[in-house]
Order: sequence, then structure tokens, then C-alpha cells
Amino acid sequence: PAKRHGYTIKSKVGGQALFLRTGEYKDGTLGEIFIDMAKEGATMRSLLNSFAVAVSVGLQYGVPLEEFVDKFMGTGFSGVAANVLTFTATMANPGDPDLFIAEILELCHVLPSDQPLIDSLKSILLSGQTANYYWTNAWNAYIAAPTNMTNANIVTSRLKPFYTAILTMAEAYLS
Repeated sequence: PAKRHGYTIKSKVGGQALFLRTGEYKDGTLGEIFIDMAKEGATMRSLLNSFAVAVSVGLQYGVPLEEFVDKFMGTGFSGVAANVLTFTATMANPGDPDLFIAEILELCHVLPSDQPLIDSLKSILLSGQTANYYWTNAWNAYIAAPTNMTNANIVTSRLKPFYTAILTMAEAYLS
């Protein structure tokens, strides 16, 4: 359609203001994205535009948003990247799954989250286990020895699907 509902999200990447605008179909599914920066040269503008067009075409031809999130999570340029371990360490209580999930949802979602959504995210973080210590022990082991690749891989293998789930929820586009 010529006119679509969508959202504009402002963020900063490497100190630069970045605007992500979405275009949605009537049923609320994401159909296209536009990316603009406040100050960029022609090369950066062209790269961002090409990336947005490629993602938009993929979405319009049925590529799930999750595929793009999986492929691009952890990529970056000039030291700007989404590192799930570094980002998680900036949270107030990353070792407590309940407080950690609450903080992430407050950061990423404008609207309050219902208990089934929180439970599903917790299940991802706990890899299907039910006891909080399953995550707490893994996180604390990583913090105690961050260069231990086994500890880092265990935590990363739980965080990536956790963040992917959050970033692909419609609620993330309302913030």
C-alpha cells in the first residue's frame, strides 16, 4: 500500500544519532525498514539505504525477521557491535533472571509485559530449566572467569536466543 503504519525509533551508534523507521502491513507484520543518520556522508547513507532495502525486500518475500536478527547480531563496524556479553554486563542485576528480564523488558518495551511473555523469556534464558540458579550459576561462572571460553559460550548460547526473542517481538518496535 502507498501508506503504512509504522514506528520511528531513535538510537545512537558510535555517538551518531540513528533513526530506524518501520513500515507495517495492516495485520501489523513488518514490511519494510528505513535507516537514517543525523550526520552521514554519501557513502554511509548509501550503505544504510542498501542494507534497509535488502532487509525490506527479504521481509516482503517472506524471510522471517528472526533470520535477519540471527545473521546480523554481533556484527559491526569500527568497533561498534552488538556483544551480548558486554551489553548484559551493563545491566543492574544480570545474575538474577527475574530482575534481569524485568530490566531488559523495561528498556526494550514501552508497554507492560504479561506473565506468559515473561515466562517464555525466562524459559529461553534458563534453557528450559525451572530453577533460577541454572542461569545465576552460569552467569557468575562467566563473571568469575570471563576469558574462559566454555563459560562465555554457555552464557552466550542462552543470551542470543533470549535477545533474538525480545528483538523480534512487536513490543520492541513500540519503544
